Amino acid sequence: MSYTKEERDEIAHNIREYMKQPKKEKFETVSYEKIKVLHRREHNMTHYDREWLETIAQDVEGRILHP
Repeated sequence: MSYTKEERDEIAHNIREYMKQPKKEKFETVSYEKIKVLHRREHNMTHYDREWLETIAQDVEGRILHP
């Protein structure tokens, strides 16, 4: 299934809006007395995270050509 240009632009816009946040969410499985629990942690967004998200946004827009 392919997306229309408008949908791809909206997805890229949402990715760039997410990049503006100072923190990112990470979900981890933690064990408490043989019970596994999904735990949400917040980590600071690094320069590398923002660079990776920008690359993804450009790929969604179709500005990165794949051979």
